[in-house]
Amino acid sequence: MSKAEYICYPQVRVWVRSDADPVELAALIPGTAPGSTVTVPLPELVAGLHLLDTYVPANVAAEAAIRRLVAAFVARIGGLDHGTQEEWEDRLDELLGAGRLDPVAVKGYFSRFVFDLADPLRPFLQHPALAAECSKSASPGKLHFDRAAGNNAPWWDHTPQDVPMDLVTAFEGIVLWRGYGSCGTGAQRNHRGKNTKTMKAGPYRSLVSYFPECRNLFLSALLSCPPPAVWPTGTGGDLAPWEADAPADPMAPMVPAGPVGLLTGRAAHHILANVADGQVSECWVAWGTLADLPAARDPFVLDREKGGAVRGSHRRGLLRDFDALIAASDPSVKASAGVHRPAWIDVYAQLPAEQLESLGPVRVRAVGYDQDKREMGDSIAYTATTPETLAACLPGRQPQRARIVAVGRQDCERAEQHLTEQLRRAWRKLDPGAKSSPWAEQAQTQFWDRADRVFWEAVRTVTDPAGALARMTLDLYDEVTADVATSPEGFLPVAEHRKWLRIGLAPRNGRIPEVSKGRGKGAASGS
Repeated sequence: MSKAEYICYPQVRVWVRSDADPVELAALIPGTAPGSTVTVPLPELVAGLHLLDTYVPANVAAEAAIRRLVAAFVARIGGLDHGTQEEWEDRLDELLGAGRLDPVAVKGYFSRFVFDLADPLRPFLQHPALAAECSKSASPGKLHFDRAAGNNAPWWDHTPQDVPMDLVTAFEGIVLWRGYGSCGTGAQRNHRGKNTKTMKAGPYRSLVSYFPECRNLFLSALLSCPPPAVWPTGTGGDLAPWEADAPADPMAPMVPAGPVGLLTGRAAHHILANVADGQVSECWVAWGTLADLPAARDPFVLDREKGGAVRGSHRRGLLRDFDALIAASDPSVKASAGVHRPAWIDVYAQLPAEQLESLGPVRVRAVGYDQDKREMGDSIAYTATTPETLAACLPGRQPQRARIVAVGRQDCERAEQHLTEQLRRAWRKLDPGAKSSPWAEQAQTQFWDRADRVFWEAVRTVTDPAGALARMTLDLYDEVTADVATSPEGFLPVAEHRKWLRIGLAPRNGRIPEVSKGRGKGAASGS
C-alpha cells in the first residue's frame, strides 16, 4: 500500500530498533533508518512491531492507550483471543518461533475493516452522529491535552486552541480522551431524547498502567495477551468498535466479552474530528455513556480491593509498587490482602524455560497520568521502566532478591516519613505559625529520585539498602537546611531534629548511621 493511501489513517510515533534489518525496514517503511524516530501508519506499525523499540507519543500517557490497542490487534490477528489454555500455549509457541505476525494475516485483517480517521460513515474510533446531535463544535485544541485550556497549566503548550491540528496529534488526542477523559462538561448532546453535556471520567483516568517491556514491541505486545480464561466473559461477541455492524449503544454500555472488547471498546466519551486537507479544523467531545461503565478488571493495572487501582503520581516512584507487582514480601511483615497484580505478570511467572528464553529480558514499564480523578485539568504524564528484569526478582526464582525488594521499599517509605516529619518540626520552631514547611516540600521532591538509585543498586547487588538509604537521607536533610543550620536561630532546631532523624533511620541492626563527611560545620554539633 502506498503512503498516500494513509493520509487520513492513524499514525503512531515510534523509535526504530538500532539493530533492525535495513532491507526489511526499507520494504515496510521506505526511507526509514535503524535507530531513527518515525511516524508509522497503523497497518505498518502492527506488521513491523518486531522492528520497533518503543513508542514516543507527544503526550506519553497516550502510550498506555496505544499499547492496549496494539495488544488487541496482536491477540486478534495472532489467534490469542480464543480457545483453550492448551491451544493458547501452542499458538504462543508458534508466534515466539516466528518472531513476528504473519504479514499476509496483517494485510488481510486491515483490508476487512475501516481504519480511516476521516471516513464519513465509520471514522476510526469516532462517532459521526455527534455532528448532528451536538449543539456546536469545539476548536481543535480540545483534542490536545497539553494546550492551555481551563485548568491546564499554560506553560505546557502555548499553541492557541483554534490552531488546526495534524492527524498524528489528533489520533493521540482521540485515544487520550477515550482513556483519560475527565468528568465535567463537553458538547451539549441530544441522543434519543437525552439532552445533556455532562460527561463521566474515562476508564484509565488518573491511573498507572504497567506493561511488559521486551527487546521489541512485538514481544511486548505478545506478553500483553494472557490466556482467554483471564479475560471477562460478558454476553455477545468479543468485538472491537470497528468490527461491529453499528456503534455501541451509549445508553446501555455492555460488559466486555473478551480481550478485544476490553482493550478497545471501553470509553466514557465519544469523539469526532472534522478532517480536511490532512488536518483537524474542529471537533466534538461529548458524553459516551450516562451510566457508569460496567466493572471489568483491566490486565495492566495494580488493583486493590480496598482503595481500587493504584493512581498516578509523578512523585511516586515505580519502586514503591514493585514489591506488590512481583508479589514480594518481607516474612516479618503481614502481607496485604486483596491485591491483584497485572494479569500478564502472573502469566509470565508461570511460563516454561524455553518461552522465557524466547522472550528475552522483560522489564516493567509504568505509564501514569497524574490527574484529578474527576475534575477537569491535567497535570503530568510520566513513564518509568525498571532497571532490573522480572526474572531476576520474582520470589519463585530469586527469593533473596525479592526480599530485598520488599524490605527496601519499606525502608524507603520509612526514611521519607522520618525525613519530612523532622524537617516540619524543625521549621515550626523557626516559624511557629507556619501551616506548611518549604523544607519538607523541597526534600520530598528530591528524595524519591535519590532513593530510586539506592533501591535498585541494592536489588542488583542483593544487599540490605538500609545503611546507604539512611546516609542519603541525612545528606538530603543537611542540604535542605544548610542555609539556616549555621545561623544563631537555626543552629539548635536543625541539630536537634537531625539527631532524631538519625535515631529514626537506625538500620535493623540498631546501629545509627555514621555522620556524612560533607555536612556543614554547624549541623554536626549536637547530632
